[in-house]
Amino acid sequence: MTRAISLTKRKSDDAETSGDVEVFLLHITHPEMEETVRLSSDDTVRISHDPLLYATHSTWLTANPYADPYMFMPMTVDRPHDQKGVQASATLRMPNISAEMERILRSVRSRSTVDIAVVMASDPNYVQDQVLGLKLVDHLISATEISLSISRAWKGDEPWPSGRMTQFVLPGLHL
Repeated sequence: MTRAISLTKRKSDDAETSGDVEVFLLHITHPEMEETVRLSSDDTVRISHDPLLYATHSTWLTANPYADPYMFMPMTVDRPHDQKGVQASATLRMPNISAEMERILRSVRSRSTVDIAVVMASDPNYVQDQVLGLKLVDHLISATEISLSISRAWKGDEPWPSGRMTQFVLPGLHL
């Protein structure tokens, strides 16, 4: 699958050294959560001194980037692949810095929806690549790291058989 890549990104990739870095933006939603979780892999702008908070302001999936910034979380993201015949999947790894993070992950029983975008730090409003509609399918928690597996919804998760093919349910089959 071919994708349009901006000149800024191509220059950054071709340069021996570049001050511009790729930033991963994550947009996480869940029916049980009141607010959307917005995370960024880069500490682009300091938004608070006490407590010390960094964020990335981007218009991707938000109407007001200054009211709803993507909060910095030190993490690594394996880019979702787009190989033909294989469902898109990614892995997100972050340090286990709080018991609260573990409690939240273990308390959720249904899957969260995760949207991922790649932007450049110099222009966070221009999306280089995005994958929408991924699901949080698994998490591994160790003493030092939390690893989240994100993937497209697998067709094998659909209930089967979903119903019986009786004359009452499907009258068109029984003419």
